[in-house]
Amino acid sequence: MFRLQVRNNGDGILVPRATLLWIERDGVPDHPSWMPLELRWTHHLPQGSPALSWNEAANVDICKFQERGTAAEVVVFAGDIWVPHVALRPLQRDYSVISFGVRVTIPGTRKFTERAFSLEPDQTSPLGFRPVRLKRREK
Repeated sequence: MFRLQVRNNGDGILVPRATLLWIERDGVPDHPSWMPLELRWTHHLPQGSPALSWNEAANVDICKFQERGTAAEVVVFAGDIWVPHVALRPLQRDYSVISFGVRVTIPGTRKFTERAFSLEPDQTSPLGFRPVRLKRREK
C-alpha cells in the first residue's frame, strides 16, 4: 500500500480532507468522471477523518497493487466509497506509466497542499514500484 503522511504543524486541531484529483495512464486521463475521489484514512472508519493536534500525523491510503505477476496486474486506488482500478500491463505489454494527484485540504479554509506522483518500476522496492514526485504538476 502506498500511503501519504499528513502532519499538523499548526496550533489548533486539524481535521484534514484528502482527495484524489486525477489519475493518468500513459499521459491519458483514467476514470475522469470519478474525480475528485475522497480517499480513505489508514485505521479510520470510512468517511472519517482524523483529528490531529499539534505535531500529530496520520496516513491516507492512496493505492495498492493487485494480481502482481499476472496478466491482470492493476493499481487499486483507495477511494472511500468507489475504488478505481487501473491496468498496469494492458494486454501484457510493457508497464503503463501511472501518475496521480492528491490534495489535502482544511475544510472551512482556503488552505491546501497538493502532491503528484508517478509510479516507476523498481525491483528493489517491496511493492515493485516506487513513487516519484512530480513537482511540476502540483499547485
